[in-house]
Amino acid sequence: MKVRLITVVVALAAALLVMPQSARGVVLGADVTASSGGAPSCTFPSHCTFVQTRLPGRATKAPFDGRITRFRVQEPKGTLWLQVVKRRPSGKFVATDSSGFKTPQGVGDNEVLPFKANLDIRKGQYVAISLEDFGASALNGTVDPDACHKGFVPGLEEGVPAAPNLGFTGCGTVLLYNATLRK
Repeated sequence: MKVRLITVVVALAAALLVMPQSARGVVLGADVTASSGGAPSCTFPSHCTFVQTRLPGRATKAPFDGRITRFRVQEPKGTLWLQVVKRRPSGKFVATDSSGFKTPQGVGDNEVLPFKANLDIRKGQYVAISLEDFGASALNGTVDPDACHKGFVPGLEEGVPAAPNLGFTGCGTVLLYNATLRK
C-alpha cells in the first residue's frame, strides 16, 4: 500500500512537471513574498491605479488570452481592486475589466492575502492594482532599479483611455502584487 501511494505521488509530480505552463497558470507580476521597503499610497481625492510594466525575470503582460482567477497582494491597506488594462498605440492605457472592491481587515506585517477574481485578459494586456482615495490605501513594494511602473491619478476607469501621470510613473520599485492567469 505504501509503495502504491509513493508511486501515485511520484506520477502526479511528474505530470505537473510536464504539464504546459498555461494549464497550471502563469503568474503576472511580482514575487509577493519579497521583503518590502514601502511603496505608493493614494493621497488624492480620487483613486489611483498602478501598472507594473517591466519586472526583470517575471511576466508583466499576458502571454496568451485567458482568465485571471486570483490575485495576491502583500500587506494591502484600505480598499483596492485588480484591473486588466491595455496599452494603446498612443501610449495611453485603458481598463478593460475590474474585480470587485476588496477591503481587508487586520492585515499583519508583510502578510500576503489572496483574492478570487474572474477577469478576461487578452495576450499583451497588463494587470493593474487600484487603490481607494485619501491615503486610506497603500501597497508594499521593494527596490529594483530595472523594474518600472506607470501611475494614474485619477485612477483608470473601464473604457476611458488615460495617460500615465509623470509624478507617479518611473523605475526602481517592484509593486508587491500579482495575478494568476489561466487559459
